[in-house]
Amino acid sequence: MVLSMKTHAHEHVHPWAARLQQHIDAWRAAGYLQGAVAITLPDGQQIVGAGGLADPAHQLENRIDTVFRVGSLSKSFTAAAVLQQIAAGKIALDTPLARFYPQLANAAQITLEDLLRHRSGVANFTAQPEYWTQKMRLPHSPARADCVDSHAGAGVLPCRPTCI
Repeated sequence: MVLSMKTHAHEHVHPWAARLQQHIDAWRAAGYLQGAVAITLPDGQQIVGAGGLADPAHQLENRIDTVFRVGSLSKSFTAAAVLQQIAAGKIALDTPLARFYPQLANAAQITLEDLLRHRSGVANFTAQPEYWTQKMRLPHSPARADCVDSHAGAGVLPCRPTCI
């Protein structure tokens, strides 16, 4: 477990800092802190902490620099980004997927709206048998070439999208 307050020597300690740190310590000790927390106080001071296991099967502890897979949470961020591009007039809900991925089967018939509504027919790469046992065990970066290459033949969108 890592827990620290980041302050500069010339700064005072914010009145909430000690109390927040006590709460974080208590949550971790009780087993309630299963992840990482970062709190920035109004004066800019930061309190960070981590607790629990990042990978219980391998007894790997969470650290303040643990990279967490966000999973389905990214869907709402992706939808917001697409809607911002629509508002800016750069794309439309009926923009075909072929504009970005012409190499995918049926890309001309699949629209951005189909993708956002999960009705595109594009294969679900997390349903592939090796995904959870092998792919999720590897360090991940969206720029990994093997991610793009390994799914290209399965009718799956690559992990490295082009800019819209």
